[in-house]
Amino acid sequence: MVAFVGRLVWEKGLKVWAETIRKLTAEGVPHKALVIGEGPAGAGFRKLAPTATFTGRLTGAELGVAFASADVFFFPSASETFGCVTVEALASGLACVVADATGSRDIIRAGVDGLLCPPTDVPAFAAAVAGLIRDPAARHRLRTAAPTRAAEFRWEAVLATMLTRFRRVGGVGNG
Repeated sequence: MVAFVGRLVWEKGLKVWAETIRKLTAEGVPHKALVIGEGPAGAGFRKLAPTATFTGRLTGAELGVAFASADVFFFPSASETFGCVTVEALASGLACVVADATGSRDIIRAGVDGLLCPPTDVPAFAAAVAGLIRDPAARHRLRTAAPTRAAEFRWEAVLATMLTRFRRVGGVGNG
């Protein structure tokens, strides 16, 4: 199953996501598409991805079950500031295919715990997702590395890094 999780707004790459899913279908790549989230683009997105299952917004255990049911997290958004949903996908042990853009590229290490594609490159996204669907060993390798990478984004670790950088910029503790 190929999952999208996030707010349904066009800047999250919804058109690219839908075009990629259509390309996978046209190429005969076996998959099911899952969309978790809600937002103002929901109705239009449903029209672009009529074969996808739309769950609406999920939280708690339901969201955990949905993540656990997926094989690939596909997130073509080029407008992330941090990308909490990508960290959640990693923590769930998903192979991730994301846009090589701010936010996502700061989380995913290409070929280590996920794959990066140019933000609007439907053929590249389709090839990456299809590759993971068709190659269980590659998918397993990324899935195995994913939780370890997610653990690097624990609040304590992120805040410690930020504090170190603030101190360095402010000249505190440098002498």
